[in-house]
Amino acid sequence: PRGQSRHRHRRILFLQGQRDCARQYVAAMNATFCAQRMRVTVDACMLAAGCHSSFLHHACAATGGIYANPCEDSDNDSVGDAAVAGAAMAMHLVNIFLADATSRKFLQMPSVKASQSGNKVACFATGRLVDIGFVCSVCLAIFCEKVERCTCCGTQFEASKKTKKKRKLVDQGASQPIQ
Repeated sequence: PRGQSRHRHRRILFLQGQRDCARQYVAAMNATFCAQRMRVTVDACMLAAGCHSSFLHHACAATGGIYANPCEDSDNDSVGDAAVAGAAMAMHLVNIFLADATSRKFLQMPSVKASQSGNKVACFATGRLVDIGFVCSVCLAIFCEKVERCTCCGTQFEASKKTKKKRKLVDQGASQPIQ
């Protein structure tokens, strides 16, 4: 009916079969913030075993969506028949991702493994997870070690005042920089 306002839940389902690409970090985070602001639920389904997307995991957590990897969630380690694997994937997609927000409260949803539940980020240069890192002020790329130039956007970082002072003393002929 026209006079009644119906509350519609907007959702997006991402299907991904490969690991994250560091160059897509800024776009992925901007899309996540946009989805949050527009109250869009982001769901993600990983299509390959051993494949994890920290970008999509963060997007799902931030918007109240579901992050699942049916290949890793299943109890059957070796699925030899492609037809069986396809049927299992279709069943998983229908049972998990088709449910609306209200129905999801009553369903047992896939759990995220403890190692993936943290909000750790990966270094853009090495791919290692970091607890504390250096962030590019232009593109928000994260690095585990201090770098002179951002590998994502090419921004040249200015040396700190201490480093400038040490370089000046060395250039003037001092045998060792003052600590």
